Amino acid sequence: MEVRVPEVFTKYISSFSGCMGGNPGAPIWMCIDHSCRTPDVIAPSFFDTPVEDISGLQKGLLASCPVSSSIAALVNDIVGQPAEDVGKVFNENDPKAQSILTLAVSPFSFGDNPVQNWKAEKVIEVDGKKLSFAEYTGLPEFKDYWDFLIAQRGKVFAEAAKKYAPKVIICEGINKYKEYFKLWQADLTNVRAHDAFYYAPIIGMDGKPVGIVFATDLFGTSNGIDNTYHIERIALQIRHFAVAELGDKVFGSFVGPNF
Repeated sequence: MEVRVPEVFTKYISSFSGCMGGNPGAPIWMCIDHSCRTPDVIAPSFFDTPVEDISGLQKGLLASCPVSSSIAALVNDIVGQPAEDVGKVFNENDPKAQSILTLAVSPFSFGDNPVQNWKAEKVIEVDGKKLSFAEYTGLPEFKDYWDFLIAQRGKVFAEAAKKYAPKVIICEGINKYKEYFKLWQADLTNVRAHDAFYYAPIIGMDGKPVGIVFATDLFGTSNGIDNTYHIERIALQIRHFAVAELGDKVFGSFVGPNF
């Protein structure tokens, strides 16, 4: 049976809504699998104003996430900045000074059990009745939503990557590497494995790599960095492959004294 997803919902997820932002001109984009939170109650009008242009994500970021220090260390180690200099990555006063843009595949979070919560949590209010996402969208399972999301959101994410040309896209969740590579239209015939990540190039019009997508597990806990050595090791490997594929000018003016 053909599913007819509400057009307003399709337009909303086919956008940059739910992404945290940062600097679209940064050489490193970071992509997590879901946004930080979902409103307790959602009216259909919530979907009326999607963020359709990635320039709308340009904003200074606060280092307020529990793993901000870990993310900052990873990114700084990649570009050769001091690992502890969080302001190079998260700078609420100067968005263009930030070396990352942070994105989310799903504009909604479904907690620790998305498969169940997709069908069980009734948060969308229509005509005084609360519906689950499954009921509202007509997509019966979370997997159906995820596949629909990759297809729809991937169009706008990949187009933005062509325009802004990030050199490294780091995606959270090594087990989702195939979906991430599809999302970013990376070369699925050239997927390579490392002990801590999978990676694949994004190929330009001339047939040469213009960026690399990495799928790995983000590092750190709610208490901050949990393994400084591990973060540095992975960062240096990411840098190595980026330089090998794209040249030693890959990170431009964002490189630091330790590059």
